[in-house]
Amino acid sequence: MLLVLHASLFRNAGVSSLGSLLPFANSNEMVMQVGTREVLPHAGEVPVVFGVCATDPTIHRPVLIDQIMGAGFQGVNNFPSVGLIDGTAGAMLEEEGFGFQQEVDFLAEGPGSSTG
Repeated sequence: MLLVLHASLFRNAGVSSLGSLLPFANSNEMVMQVGTREVLPHAGEVPVVFGVCATDPTIHRPVLIDQIMGAGFQGVNNFPSVGLIDGTAGAMLEEEGFGFQQEVDFLAEGPGSSTG
């Protein structure tokens, strides 16, 4: 199984994985581009999982899930997770509706999903 994350693109560019937690770029677009251009065409029978930023306020969940599955990915993994952010910043994200439950809800909508 292969997992496509935008963090790998940052690491390849010499930026810490922590850079993937900051709004430097649209992570879902980055994962779709590298996944469809560089990973899926060479994966053969190996399942490829899309590392989705489920808290992106610009996405429409059902549309993105359809795009991900239609591109040939076999599943989704939530990355980055707001669960990595605690304290005041984490509380502020929760208050604004960008919390862990939003991530769980996204994953629960995927085909054949399991959040247990």
